[in-house]
Amino acid sequence: MSKDAGKVIRITCTGAGMMPLDKIVALQGGLKELSVENYERLKSTIVKRGFSFPIGIAVIKEKPCGVIDGHQRHRVVKQMVEKEGYALPCMKLPVCWIECKNRAEAGRKILDAVSQFGKVTDEGLYEFATDFKIDAEELKTDFDLPDFDMGEYLEGYEEERAEAKKQADPEAQKYAGGLIYRPTVNKKRTCAFLSMRKWRTATKEADLERIKAAKAAGDEDFADFVAGEMAELISLLLRRPEDWTVTSPPPGHSRGKGKHFAALIAQKVASRLGSEYVLAFEPGTPKKGREQEHWKDKEGVPTLKDTGARRWLLVDDVATTGLTIEKCCELLSTHGAVLSVAWVYEETEL
Repeated sequence: MSKDAGKVIRITCTGAGMMPLDKIVALQGGLKELSVENYERLKSTIVKRGFSFPIGIAVIKEKPCGVIDGHQRHRVVKQMVEKEGYALPCMKLPVCWIECKNRAEAGRKILDAVSQFGKVTDEGLYEFATDFKIDAEELKTDFDLPDFDMGEYLEGYEEERAEAKKQADPEAQKYAGGLIYRPTVNKKRTCAFLSMRKWRTATKEADLERIKAAKAAGDEDFADFVAGEMAELISLLLRRPEDWTVTSPPPGHSRGKGKHFAALIAQKVASRLGSEYVLAFEPGTPKKGREQEHWKDKEGVPTLKDTGARRWLLVDDVATTGLTIEKCCELLSTHGAVLSVAWVYEETEL
């Protein structure tokens, strides 16, 4: 079959070496099957993005034995070249060498390669697709994720996208930057708390600087935006939010930074809800001039005032590990019910 000049398989990766296509031997036999639909998907990715991953070749006693990882990619390229008129430069594929003591070890490493130890989640895929700008059509046509219900996921995809677009308005971007709007319930050892947003890996550093600058400046407009988002969620959850007393965690170290930012946000939340704001926790004792002692520097717990309130809304700006919220909730719960909300939280990212 003559080769069409436009049908060339591009090599878009570098391996430890190059190996002739006709010398690459498949070892896994019928261990995995490739459906016609998935053959077309894999072929499509190779056409679009080139051959992007080296084939893993078992080496036994310094001699190449056969494929450990990349059987389907090898199979598809072989079919494209031999049956569908595609050209492969030099008729070679990039490979990497995987040392094996014997054939039995090679077999075990093949099973290692085909094993799926992780599971794709709806939320994780949505955030990943958003970060890397992968649209619904591409998810549907180009990829096959094991043990993942793509049909069910795509049913809610456009709704998620519409919500993301709504939250990406200029006003939100001005303050939230790249933070993902994702109200979530988080469990931290002895308590549960809500959070409004989470970090986006690609913009996390810039968003951290944005929040630090707002806190240092006591930015009223920034605090008002954050309070608006938090009050909206609280209003949806509580029938009479005005019956709850709003408070904030005790301040940490401070060197003349002005009003504690979490307290500023909490006061604005209280105002929006028609609730009372109460400073429930004793501040740290004075230390080294204007610096305050953090409650964690004392006995590991903040000190709670007896205010008489029995329903508490604990409001914080950024929860790093969740420890402060946990300790504050423990104390507040001895005086009544507690609902805690942080604007940003994602323990694994901090």
